[in-house]
Amino acid sequence: MEKRTELLVSLFSIKQAKTLQRFGDVRYVSRRMRYAILYVQQADVNKIMQELNQLRMVKKVDLVPTKTLSFQFEDLNQTVEGAG
Repeated sequence: MEKRTELLVSLFSIKQAKTLQRFGDVRYVSRRMRYAILYVQQADVNKIMQELNQLRMVKKVDLVPTKTLSFQFEDLNQTVEGAG
């Protein structure tokens, strides 16, 4: 199984969001906030980000920070229990 990465693509217009399918798997498109979440191959991330940034409909492309976030909530639970 190949590793994939999420990209957050901010758009000027939602009308052309369907064209993002040629770069990867479009998982979500927000019409109101004008962004799309796109899954791409991890090996091709830099190349795809450069190609997306060159499109007129794209404002900005960011990596979704889910891999860098810490999901350790023990400290948070202890803080809440101590305050109550």
